[in-house]
Amino acid sequence: MGIGKRVSGRVRIAVFSAAGLAIVLAGLLWLVPMLRGQPEGWTVMVYMVGSDLESAHGLAGRDLREMAGALNADTRLIVMTDGVSDWADSPADGTCRIWRLEGQTHTLLGTHEGAMSNPAGLRALLTTALPEAKGPTALILWDHGYGPMEGFGNALRSDDRRLTLSELTVALAQSGCGERPLSLIGFDACMMAGCETALALRPYAGWLLASQETEPPEGWDYGFLRGLKPGTGPRALGESVIRAYADFYREQYREYPDLRQPCTLSLTDLGRMDDLPEAAAGLFRALETDLLEGRYRDVGSLRLHAWGFGRSTTFTEYDLIDLRRLAESCTGHPGEASAVTAALDRCVAAVGGDVSGATGLSVWFPQHGGQRSTGWLDSLAFLPLPEDWKRFIRTYEEALKTQGPAYEHTARTVPEDGVYALELSDEEARDYVRAEYNVLEGDPETGLTLLCRSGACSLEGNLLTADFRDKILTVTAEGKTLPLISAWVQEDGDTAYCQSYALDSGNGNRAIRIRIEQNTRTGEWEALSAFPLTGEMTTGRQELRMNEIHSLWVPNYIYMPVRGADDRLLPWNQWVSMGFGGEELSLERGFTVGETPLPPDLGPCWLQIVVWDAYDRRYASELIPIPD
Repeated sequence: MGIGKRVSGRVRIAVFSAAGLAIVLAGLLWLVPMLRGQPEGWTVMVYMVGSDLESAHGLAGRDLREMAGALNADTRLIVMTDGVSDWADSPADGTCRIWRLEGQTHTLLGTHEGAMSNPAGLRALLTTALPEAKGPTALILWDHGYGPMEGFGNALRSDDRRLTLSELTVALAQSGCGERPLSLIGFDACMMAGCETALALRPYAGWLLASQETEPPEGWDYGFLRGLKPGTGPRALGESVIRAYADFYREQYREYPDLRQPCTLSLTDLGRMDDLPEAAAGLFRALETDLLEGRYRDVGSLRLHAWGFGRSTTFTEYDLIDLRRLAESCTGHPGEASAVTAALDRCVAAVGGDVSGATGLSVWFPQHGGQRSTGWLDSLAFLPLPEDWKRFIRTYEEALKTQGPAYEHTARTVPEDGVYALELSDEEARDYVRAEYNVLEGDPETGLTLLCRSGACSLEGNLLTADFRDKILTVTAEGKTLPLISAWVQEDGDTAYCQSYALDSGNGNRAIRIRIEQNTRTGEWEALSAFPLTGEMTTGRQELRMNEIHSLWVPNYIYMPVRGADDRLLPWNQWVSMGFGGEELSLERGFTVGETPLPPDLGPCWLQIVVWDAYDRRYASELIPIPD
């Protein structure tokens, strides 16, 4: 009995003790949030270098109003501006101003004397905003972007016009971001989603949000600020910006199809990049071995077939290609390639946009026809990249100077089949990358007028054929049809991107470059927006809608054929220019772009095939007569 009573008492004590412990734990769980408080809200800092985006287009003021309209009470938004004509008291007077936005009101927190293209400007914003930041932090750099090798920003009032990556890192380090990293760094700017950018900035932030391509004129959709709540993580924030970005342009291009252009946005976890530098260096070591062992054509072909970011909307590519696509193309080095793709899988968290060749991070890979320069090679020396990576770039730069083999080729045509062909040697066929044909009219002894350029050529065995069907690309308006000389840029899926030059004669005769697309599946052509060529042509955000152009002067170009030292006919673009003429078209009632038959009243017409090889050289056929 006594034993039984003692056991029962212990059971009751245990039960009471467990119940008391549960009550204490419940109380602690209730008390901890009270002691700790709710999650702190975000501090978002925007470094808004207005540049010509504001002075010529008013885009800074528009985005500031968009931010103010979307801002919620949980988010602290600090903006630095260098002059916004229609927002706040922010004249372009050489003084940069730091504002705190709260709904539709704004409070001046401080000023900075000097250009925002100087690291001191960014340091002024960070040292003003960061001390009071309690929760996660984001820095958004707003302006033009030129890729990791040339930098960010285009401050109009400074001789030092851009912030290089090394200058950005100096400002971040001096502002304490090395000890207390930002949660996210974003570039509302073109082409800054590069491996070099990510590796340079990873000591100072957890995540990178940026575009591999040029950005469309409107940049980011700042409506994402509405959903930015305490407790939102940087990955969720980045993914929400990408969704808003993609949704905005999908809807805009549905309503205004003439404005569409390739666009990308990607989110990278900078904390998961440890494997990427050495993986990329391993791939570049393998490619360098190819170069040193005489397999330049393999490396050159890889590079020339790559999508060049910026080529579809600017004068040139910026020597930036997608790293994953490069690795996937390196079939001769499967181990090194798979190491790169595995490293990218770990760090690239989200990708948006409509460029199939863009998978998150680009890499600088200089090439003929790009923007490479000794200055950019100097910038390479300061980047935190493995030495093998840097050495490959320098080795390839030297290899670009090679003359390559001396080719022999003959032109032949089979007019009864309507085929125009260039017969390549075995070596030429191995080195072949791409070709275009050109249609010209006139007398080779007195001058030829260029009528058409096209990329529709195909190589089977040693025979390169031009798919010319007696039609040329033309623009038609109010019953008048004129040849529209277009230059092939590159292809993505079913779309071929082209460019054509003309004068917007109704707006002060400003020179413009019209973007043209061809659906390669249906053969249909469409003229999209245009970019002015006057002043500095910076990346993206300066397009003109075609309905803003009321009168178009379409040029034609006249050349005298030239032969080289070996007596072979050079490609037409190396001939002597004999000037140009042209005619004016009124676009008031609209226009159409498409292929039309050669006019019957033309003089003798000729076709020349131009080839690009793996050494990025060009050679051409003789003039092939087009039958009447």
